[in-house]
Amino acid sequence: MTIRSTAGTTRRTFAARGAALATLAFAGRALAQAPFPSKPIELVVPFPPGSGSDIGARYFAEQLGRLSGQPATVRNIAGGNGFIAISNVLRADPGGHTIFIGANSAFVVNAVQFRKLPYDPIGDFTMLGMLNRAPALLAVRGDSPARDLKSFVERTRLAPGEVNSGHGATSYLMFAAQFYNLAGIKVNHVPYKGASDLAAALASNVVDAGFIDPGSGLALAQAGRIHVLAVAGEKRLPQLPGVPTFQEAGYPDFTAYNWAAAAVSAKTPAPVVARLEGWFSAIARADATRSFFAATGNEAVQTTGTELRRFQLAEIQRWTDTARLVNLVQE
Repeated sequence: MTIRSTAGTTRRTFAARGAALATLAFAGRALAQAPFPSKPIELVVPFPPGSGSDIGARYFAEQLGRLSGQPATVRNIAGGNGFIAISNVLRADPGGHTIFIGANSAFVVNAVQFRKLPYDPIGDFTMLGMLNRAPALLAVRGDSPARDLKSFVERTRLAPGEVNSGHGATSYLMFAAQFYNLAGIKVNHVPYKGASDLAAALASNVVDAGFIDPGSGLALAQAGRIHVLAVAGEKRLPQLPGVPTFQEAGYPDFTAYNWAAAAVSAKTPAPVVARLEGWFSAIARADATRSFFAATGNEAVQTTGTELRRFQLAEIQRWTDTARLVNLVQE
């Protein structure tokens, strides 16, 4: 029997492995040292042009282009509860050049509304920061006899299930369900395609009440075509100085905001995430940004990605509890 030495083969094998590891290490260093951004940046918005998230994204894109030295554009991919837009973002090269601008619907409400999602709102994304938020407004139709929150609640209690309350998205349904439960009143919930559609229905006296956003309701309220009863934020809106917050009107535990935030694929390299997070933070804290959003009843919000993730988790828990409370059936 002949016994052959494997020493030479072993040395060649380790030499080959060493060369391969060296090549991978070199490639890793080259990737880490590659300039960012090296091409135009795209901000993907899961809503049509003209929506609140779209307007905010376009403002941030303009400022991001100035800071990064690369053009930054907005791509609208509406429909499918945001699933289509999210799929495009997660399939893109995770180099930081594709940014998702999502609202609380994508990051929070979908996790509550659907049993199964085609994405993980937590695990698939690295959060960069919040862009802006806007308090929900409880409004009534133009010819409503209720002119303040107290009279609305009292009248609705006298007619349980007869008042039609519209909602333009599941988040607004959640807002409504939580408040009506606090107030001890029962309404008939009526779905609309969006907050602007609901605002138009209120102005046309088609529906009795509903929660809308400032972008959809301010002009109509100022024209007297709808009446805003309360603001679901910590402070009154400058555009509606006579309208109290829910806290001022006797409901200290009720706040409800729609918000937009920026995120990238969880596979994005940490140095790229850090640079993007810094840029978004700088834009959010600028005086010009605060003025831009304040004009539409919004509030510019500066957060870190870590702070936003903590907020996201707390919101998912909050609305999960609300969904149980109102017996929301998951889709």
